[in-house]
Amino acid sequence: MEECGRGSLTSIDLTWEILRYARFLALEDDSKSSVTSTARNEQKWKYIAPASKEGLKLCINRDHLLLTNDDVILENYFLGDMRSTMRGFVRGDSLLFVIKVKNEARKFRVRFARGPHHSAVATCENCAAKLSYFFPVRPYEAMERPKPPVQIAEKEVLKGEVSVQELSQVMRGDGRNVELPIPYTASATNLEPDDLNKLLRLFLLESSFPSFVEAVEKQLDSITKEDEE
Repeated sequence: MEECGRGSLTSIDLTWEILRYARFLALEDDSKSSVTSTARNEQKWKYIAPASKEGLKLCINRDHLLLTNDDVILENYFLGDMRSTMRGFVRGDSLLFVIKVKNEARKFRVRFARGPHHSAVATCENCAAKLSYFFPVRPYEAMERPKPPVQIAEKEVLKGEVSVQELSQVMRGDGRNVELPIPYTASATNLEPDDLNKLLRLFLLESSFPSFVEAVEKQLDSITKEDEE
């Protein structure tokens, strides 16, 4: 690693030698391919060979992250606004970069040379520590760890005749895991959705409508309490 200049991390230059660089390419349509999923995944990574002179270098140049191959710039990012859009994931001597902008994600990965450290893994960790000043850098396993499935409670459909208490509880939202039978959920109005929307808007514009809704809620609450007694 080369270091030029003094002062804070935002005012110095840091350079790491890179052995391997790959850029992720999204295939237009790989569903029709006959190769295995593993082979298909490898096809999505485009590897760039080091040039004969300087080779591959990863640099923090003032407030920019640069990846160069000799005098060709392969990657260039302004680090001042990367905290919310860029993530780094470390695995051994390799570092995966993920940049998300709107609904698109760009990925590239690098494999470090040993450099001045006792191993390439140590060099990778050194770079990750410096980059974590600008954006989150985590172990690769954190990206692979599956999220626990969301448990959605199944609702119980009431059977037979529905009591006034049960009906009032569902209408008040107390029976969150209970659904009314189909006859109670069928619409009794012949109004089209647009006409119903207009009618509701008229109700909402009526100054006494909120107090009417409040009175209905109180009566539903009263009916529920009466049946419980």
